[in-house]
Amino acid sequence: MDVKLEYMKPGEIEARSFEIIRQELENQGRSVTWLAKQLNFSRSNLYKIFDKSTLDTAVLMQISQLLKVDFFQYYTDELEMRITKGCEL
Repeated sequence: MDVKLEYMKPGEIEARSFEIIRQELENQGRSVTWLAKQLNFSRSNLYKIFDKSTLDTAVLMQISQLLKVDFFQYYTDELEMRITKGCEL
C-alpha cells in the first residue's frame, strides 16, 4: 500500500489512521469484524478506539503485525515533513 500524506494539522493523521487501515483491510479482502476478532475486541469497541483523537501504539503494533503493514511509517513520514518544514507538532 502506497499512500502519500500531505502535511496535516495536529490530530489529522490520527483521524486518517482508521481510513488507511480500512483501505488495507479492503485490499486484503478482510473486514473490520475480522480485525476486531483478531484483536479480541468487539466491533463497536474497535470503532470507539478509532474515534479517539489518539491511537494506542500497542494496538497499532498489533494491527501492523496482523496486516503485515508498517502503519508507523505514516507517522514517521509526517514527523519528517514537519521537521523539514519547521512545523509545530
